[in-house]
Amino acid sequence: MHCAYSSELWGSVSPHLSKESLRGIGVFDAILAVTLHANGITQFYTRNAKEFKRFRLFEVINPF
Repeated sequence: MHCAYSSELWGSVSPHLSKESLRGIGVFDAILAVTLHANGITQFYTRNAKEFKRFRLFEVINPF
């Protein structure tokens, strides 16, 4: 499957940026989260679970 960032997703990213007051790396996390969700991801494994749980777009699992 192809999972890539699309400019059409900005409408879905921007609410997360304003709601969470995200800056720096948090912006990239928001873009990644929305992109994953738009591509049908329902579970995401990451050591950075705390940051991705805030988006509430899919199940976040820390495998460690």
